[in-house]
Amino acid sequence: MVTTQFTARLTDSGDDPPIMPVASDATEPTEPLTPALHVAVPNAQAPRIMTLISPAIAIPFNSRIRQLQAFWNATPLPLIDPRRTQLTEEAHSFGPMIPFFKPLFSIAAIPAGDGTLEIRAFDGGGTQIASQSISGLTIVKPPAPIPTSTIAAMPHPRIYLPSRISAARSRSDVASQRFGAAVTAFRSALAEFPDVTSPQFEDRIYDPEDYIPLLGLQNQLAPDTNLAQAAHTLAMRIANDYDTGKRDFGRDTGYDIRFQLRDLMLAYDWLYNTFTPDERATIVRVGTKWIDWYHKTPGYAESWPVENYYAGYLQGIALVAVATAGDNPDADRFFTLLRSKLANEVPIMNQRLAGGDWAEGWNYGPYSVLELSLVNTLLKDIGEDWSVDFDWLQGLPSSLFFMISPDFNQTFSFGGYSGNYPDKTSPSTLAVLSSTSAVAGYLYASTNANPNNDFADIPADTFYEMIFARPSPPPPLAFTSSYFNSGTGRFLSRFGSYTVTTENTSYSYDHYGYANGDVRLYRDSTCLVCPSAYRGPAFDGEAVTPAFSTYTVNGRNQDLPLGRNNQNLFTISNPQFDAIGMRFESSWTSSRYDENIVDPNNPLDYMIREAVHVHPGTLVVRDLHRRRHASDTLIGRFHIGSESLKISRFYPTGVTVTMNNDLDGGGNRIGTLMQLDFASSTSPMELVTVFSETITGIGYANGVLTLSDGTRVIFANGTVSVQSAAARRRTVRR
Repeated sequence: MVTTQFTARLTDSGDDPPIMPVASDATEPTEPLTPALHVAVPNAQAPRIMTLISPAIAIPFNSRIRQLQAFWNATPLPLIDPRRTQLTEEAHSFGPMIPFFKPLFSIAAIPAGDGTLEIRAFDGGGTQIASQSISGLTIVKPPAPIPTSTIAAMPHPRIYLPSRISAARSRSDVASQRFGAAVTAFRSALAEFPDVTSPQFEDRIYDPEDYIPLLGLQNQLAPDTNLAQAAHTLAMRIANDYDTGKRDFGRDTGYDIRFQLRDLMLAYDWLYNTFTPDERATIVRVGTKWIDWYHKTPGYAESWPVENYYAGYLQGIALVAVATAGDNPDADRFFTLLRSKLANEVPIMNQRLAGGDWAEGWNYGPYSVLELSLVNTLLKDIGEDWSVDFDWLQGLPSSLFFMISPDFNQTFSFGGYSGNYPDKTSPSTLAVLSSTSAVAGYLYASTNANPNNDFADIPADTFYEMIFARPSPPPPLAFTSSYFNSGTGRFLSRFGSYTVTTENTSYSYDHYGYANGDVRLYRDSTCLVCPSAYRGPAFDGEAVTPAFSTYTVNGRNQDLPLGRNNQNLFTISNPQFDAIGMRFESSWTSSRYDENIVDPNNPLDYMIREAVHVHPGTLVVRDLHRRRHASDTLIGRFHIGSESLKISRFYPTGVTVTMNNDLDGGGNRIGTLMQLDFASSTSPMELVTVFSETITGIGYANGVLTLSDGTRVIFANGTVSVQSAAARRRTVRR
């Protein structure tokens, strides 16, 4: 709901809330690290914006900023009240719902075109004290809708295949080999057990319904009556079960929409002529009831775009609308719903995923990214281009280039995980992305070539590879040793066989926001320093181990969906080193509401971590923090995965270091836990830790770290520099 307000105020909760007071006793580091106002997104990593802007605002704990306004080319922007959507977290427990740290501003009335977004910040009395401008942005309007009658006139199949089936028929490569193996396995089981609904068949082929799209595609490539009938039988079982209530749309708050509805709609489109008119009517009725249930109940995250259920739900709306147009009197209504979401909800993803990534991490990422990418593809295929919503996907292959280990053995995990999932790479997702990205094609081909890879999709999903995979040789890339996902706050640095990653997200909710300050070091796919979620032999119990190599404050891990005021202070990338500065004390605020981020009862004035990857494989971590009360307790953890690692520590008094076996929930040793216990103190603290297989730290004083090879790492004036021994010698000669 667009309001008549233009000023977001940081207030206490209530019907007439006062502006929050300033924490007058808070201090900042003596080195000026934090800007007065930090706006992480939107930015030029995803420059096109539509309908709304949701800047990620961050201020120091001692800031006087209490009011915000946004301007587009000097035109003030009105605020959106998000109380009827899930586009942003709840700002207050009651009273005004307009958030301060992630406000929503409407650009619906602004003409299309290039421009500059300016965020102005004011104190409680209305005096401007800071501003930040973001240039290189473009406002884009929604595309003209294609008439439903035009889509209804398209013959079946109309989803994905019309422009791609010819190329799929002529494939003779790794994608066709993987697809052919899955088809052969299904065909072999069918020959032995002709009833695909029997327990005997399901013992041979796990979850046969997942194979419906694969069987439908195989029938399009080379008609096969037996496979087509098997897919028909499985599809009608899905339709009849949901139509009669034997299965429930609401299972796990609507989870089934991600896969069963996809299977049903692809069967309807790809096997259209195998269904009788009555059977098609049943499928149409079920698809209609399913979308209506999810929209009206609502299902989980019905209006929350950066969430894995939403991705499957949006795909479901698109598939039902396109597949059943002409047979379904509600198709027009579903296109209206789809376009409303694409215009008013999905645009926020370009800002929150700027740089390309999936906020929840890469347990949930593969299918979410695939589903959203294919919504984009499907709509472009029918002539309605909504790609303005999906610019973040353009950066994703480059991000994955750094997330996949240099030996193409695994994808490094980020975000939260459900259960004991391994790190994994999705060939289906890489295949879909490869249709528009040579980088994704290179990753697909190279990971396929490693027999020890962690490809983890079910065999049935090879149908995606058959349609979309475009393996590529190494693309011509300009030199870069790092990549920064400004939306999710993940930083990735690679040199040779070594990779350093960090995670510091300013978004929250559900499966992400738990790893602020996390820092890791890998050699190829071998963990040197990483979260306890790394997998050793017989791993068991991720959820009951200290999850990430960061801090515990007052006995609390980062186990609440907080962190809206976290920020990444700087990133540096050059041939000699890469670095990032992270600030994340907001990970431990007292509750999820905006006003609690500046509550004087919070335990920290600041928690700042600078991570430096000195090429090729040395990780330097500098930590700065100050606790507010002598009663605030602090524990730091680093999880060590290799006995070959050399660790150098430059810590003040009052820090006790212990090294113990790192055990998972099953009691299995998965490495070494280096724990830092801090004595009671409110004094500012500075710690420097060096991790390397070859180099040690030999001295640290006044912001200068000296390494055993003569390299110096210099921390000063809110940034980092590195001087090699050779460069220093050249300077002396001059």
